[in-house]
Amino acid sequence: MSDAAWPRITSDPGPAAVYEALLAAVTELGPIGIRLRKSAVQVVRPDGAGVLAVYADADGLVVTLVTDRRHTSPRFSTAQQLSSGVWNQRVRLTAVADVDDEVRGWLAASYHRR
Repeated sequence: MSDAAWPRITSDPGPAAVYEALLAAVTELGPIGIRLRKSAVQVVRPDGAGVLAVYADADGLVVTLVTDRRHTSPRFSTAQQLSSGVWNQRVRLTAVADVDDEVRGWLAASYHRR
């Protein structure tokens, strides 16, 4: 298993701080697991269900949330329905302040989805 995504996320203090804020928000919801992949860092629940994946790019972090429905916020850059009741939706986070109440609500919905 390669952990190539990890250094890209943590090597720059800005994205690293956003990642830490995002992780802090998720851990408030309950226990999580971290999976280091080549292209992303995945956050999963104890049952193995995906909560989100974090990717680094030139402007910050791109976070793919696993949701049970399509959210209509303009903050989402893409939405893809994977199956009935399972959506992947991407949001760009470039500052710690981007991990706001709206994002925390999406994280909670992702974490607690059935």
